[in-house]
Amino acid sequence: MFVIGLPIVVAALALRPPVILFEDARGINCPYNSIAAADLLVAEAVERERRPPRGDDSAALARVSAIMQACADEYAWTPNRASAALNNAIGLVMRDKAVEVLRGRGLDVHFLDEVQAELGQSGIAALLSSARDSNLDHAADVAMRRLVARGHDIPPGSEEWVRLGHEIARGLFGLALANRSAGDFTLQ
Repeated sequence: MFVIGLPIVVAALALRPPVILFEDARGINCPYNSIAAADLLVAEAVERERRPPRGDDSAALARVSAIMQACADEYAWTPNRASAALNNAIGLVMRDKAVEVLRGRGLDVHFLDEVQAELGQSGIAALLSSARDSNLDHAADVAMRRLVARGHDIPPGSEEWVRLGHEIARGLFGLALANRSAGDFTLQ
């Protein structure tokens, strides 16, 4: 039986440019299209917090594992390719969550692209190499400064500033993770 190995979120040692996906990427979206977003976020949280599953986490992780097994069987993936597909799905769900928050402010995924461009490759590499709070805080500050520059009146340091900045930074991490994982998937 295929077992999703930890760490679920693979730390990147170097940022590679996005890889254009060809036929070699068959099925990469199987987990994203098949696993409930909430279950993917549970898998990400358990890994990020380095904690044992609690409450309903075990059921969510069992669903993720079962669907990953089905995807791996259908597309004859290696464990490394399955891990990359799972990380891609987790990253896309994190991005989607941030985009949902941004839409509430009249923005879309292009805002994440702008912040990502301002962070540059070194900023994105820092996010991927370690999702430490300091890296997320820097990304959040860049995002929030951009929001304020666009006329969004959010007092720096307020609860809303911190919460919204964190959501956007997690979305940036997700976007970078999805891009990195798609590249890893095609290289397996």
